[in-house]
Amino acid sequence: MPEGLLQKRALSYAEDGFLYTDTYKRKYIKKDSSCASPMPAPLDLPEAGLNLIREVEANNNNNNDILSEPDIPKSDMDYVLQFKKSSKPMNWKECYEVGKRDGYFNVYTSSASLKRAYF
Repeated sequence: MPEGLLQKRALSYAEDGFLYTDTYKRKYIKKDSSCASPMPAPLDLPEAGLNLIREVEANNNNNNDILSEPDIPKSDMDYVLQFKKSSKPMNWKECYEVGKRDGYFNVYTSSASLKRAYF
């Protein structure tokens, strides 16, 4: 995944985390401020949702995320290594074309230059 997209995703997660934390701070830490009206309290989860959370926690022992992210390469060479694992024998032209389409290899002009950089 391109570096810019990863940065946008990280920023989005950070902003969502900030909003989530702020909402729960308002719910559980009461401030006596007459000049600001607080956000409405977050809705409580229905019993079915709570049961699902308990079931997932029991099955996973809290070690895994509920929705794990796919193994996304962080750099051009990570992409090459991942492609190399899935393709035997290594096809540099196909790797370059597919990677270019996925947003990688912006600094390489051909599959030959990518191959030279790898070795």
